[in-house]
Amino acid sequence: MNENVQRYFNSKGHKKLRLYFEDIVKKESFQKKIKELRKIHGIPLKGFKESKKWLGDSDLKRDLKNSLELLCEEFGLYYPEWWVAFEEYLFFNDTERALNANINDLCLINESDEENLDDRREDVLKENQHFPVIIKISPYASQRDIVDYIRTMYPFIEHFQEKYKSRDIKIGKQRKRNPDIQERDNFIYKNRHKPRKEIGKLLKDKYNNYLDQGEIGKIISREIKSRG
Repeated sequence: MNENVQRYFNSKGHKKLRLYFEDIVKKESFQKKIKELRKIHGIPLKGFKESKKWLGDSDLKRDLKNSLELLCEEFGLYYPEWWVAFEEYLFFNDTERALNANINDLCLINESDEENLDDRREDVLKENQHFPVIIKISPYASQRDIVDYIRTMYPFIEHFQEKYKSRDIKIGKQRKRNPDIQERDNFIYKNRHKPRKEIGKLLKDKYNNYLDQGEIGKIISREIKSRG
């Protein structure tokens, strides 16, 4: 199992869902429906003993997929993520094999889909431009599940973020400075058009602070760059 897949399997949300699926499999109502589906689709009542390609025609395959979707809905599981697990169990009667067939969690990383949005919804478009990476949260996810998911999956989240970052935006790059020092630097910047020697004298009079002309020049350059 590669490192990326292992991340999913280690999350608290994934472990909760595994336990939930194991509980579903034990239910008589579920087993009854599975046996009915096996009978309808020509699958052995106890499943195949080994990997074998199921030779259903297109109509049977479509019917089977619809039946699996209904099973997912009945037990409150997200169909696009879970139908493979149900299908594996249907074919091979093996809970562990079914659980290892798909990656699922109580949260989901996604990207905003601007192409499918109505052009009139400018507010939504702008929101998606500023928040293009989406974490969808199941109503059954606890605070710990959510925090654990973000921590566990952050390499994936960061990958999506990097796609949308602009070099010109420096959010998070600034550092909080000493207010007295910042006030002094603001004063120097405000008087930047005056000779360095005169700025030094003004600093001495106003703040009782001496800086040589080279230091004053560096502060002016830095402030111009940060305000550019």
